[in-house]
Amino acid sequence: MKKLLLSIATVALAGSFAMADNVTVNFSDETTAAQLPTAESATPSTAKINGVDFEFMNCKKGKYEGAMYLQISAKKVTPMGYVAFTLPDNCTKFTITTGANASTNVTVNVTAGSNKIKENVVLDQKGADFAFEIPADYQDAGTKYTLQVTNKYNAQITKIVFETEQGGASTLTPAGLSFPEGSYTAVIGQAFTAPELSKTTDAPAVYTSSNPEVATVDAATGAVTLVAAGETTIKATTPETTTYRAGEASYKLTVLDLYTSIEDFYSAGDGNTGVIDFPLTVAYQNGINTYATDGTDFTLIYGEMPSYEVGDVIPSGWIAQYKQYYNVPEIIPVSEPAESQEIVEFKPAEVTSIDASLLNHIVILVGVDFAEDTPAEEKTNFTGTVNGTEYAFRTTFAGVGSVAAGKYNVRVAVSDFKGAIQLLPIKYDEYSGVDEITAAEGEAQYYNMQGVRVANPENGMFIRVQNGKAQKVVIK
Repeated sequence: MKKLLLSIATVALAGSFAMADNVTVNFSDETTAAQLPTAESATPSTAKINGVDFEFMNCKKGKYEGAMYLQISAKKVTPMGYVAFTLPDNCTKFTITTGANASTNVTVNVTAGSNKIKENVVLDQKGADFAFEIPADYQDAGTKYTLQVTNKYNAQITKIVFETEQGGASTLTPAGLSFPEGSYTAVIGQAFTAPELSKTTDAPAVYTSSNPEVATVDAATGAVTLVAAGETTIKATTPETTTYRAGEASYKLTVLDLYTSIEDFYSAGDGNTGVIDFPLTVAYQNGINTYATDGTDFTLIYGEMPSYEVGDVIPSGWIAQYKQYYNVPEIIPVSEPAESQEIVEFKPAEVTSIDASLLNHIVILVGVDFAEDTPAEEKTNFTGTVNGTEYAFRTTFAGVGSVAAGKYNVRVAVSDFKGAIQLLPIKYDEYSGVDEITAAEGEAQYYNMQGVRVANPENGMFIRVQNGKAQKVVIK
């Protein structure tokens, strides 16, 4: 009798707690895949699969080597696609499995209702599981969760596993912790005001920083002190009370350095991201290639930029990343610079020789002999000769055209291919001789980095043309 009563009590006690369960939606299953959209559409479609209410926007059924998957499209559609789902039970976690041929560059956000709970998660492996924990405040049955692609890559998902709690939902009120945004950027040397935490719980919040070497946070107030460039997550937590659940909210903080010159920016190393805190003068722009100078050095800015003309001054205050593309240093824009509000004179230096010191410069190479007509097709290699020295050319820029065999003054961007100088033509002009840059044998002519000739150079970097040779020099 005691054993029977004990068993009954045990069953009753177990029934008073939530029971964990999993719901699996396998898109590689024929029956499941048949419920997916057959083509992308910006008009959302719906389906109920294994008790889960799905919403698809710019999604479709995909297939690779006989295996089916859900494709969330972003590469050739607008807006970028998403899949949303609503469960009849409390959801604590869901795990997606990427396809065998999935892109490893996809980034996604996860939201619960209008609250962003995961941001810019990189799905960087094929055929791998990616788990998303759902904060306690957002686990309630009926919550709409959205997995949104945030860059121009298509996601491939073969399976989603939902971890749920059935029957036993907490009667406590959600703590209601949230920050206005999921991510913020701060700059070393500039004031940063930490975002204000919103909460419904009456429990005090405790703040922590995941990387105190980047930024520290006052545990009681949430005030942030910047330490060094990098990333950290600032988290606020509250304990459970008799009325409110335990709560949690966080934001990602990216801390950047300020840079005052091209040399300063490059010195931080490949992959560095920071603020371009200096103006640049445009020397040439063609598509996503913008060549510019800070008055001392030249750089290639590779990526989407506002439309600029030669001589336009790019204002300071934008974010960029330094990338060493083989031997060519590049500035990759992360945020878009402002439109130019200033124009200065830029005139390329005229030279009769080019070496590695002029990498990324825009110059006019005088007296180039072409034995054959230059190619009009892009991405075509050819050669030209100056005073017996052969130079490698490559048609890279659109709209340059071709010229017949002969002798020309050629405006070029100086690049590099496998450790050798490669010249990218911008404009062909009739050969006009070199009188203006070789006044007398042995006499040096000097040009500043804006291409303007300087009679008496001092205290700075210049291009010196002497005896038919061009070289970058520093005069102190």
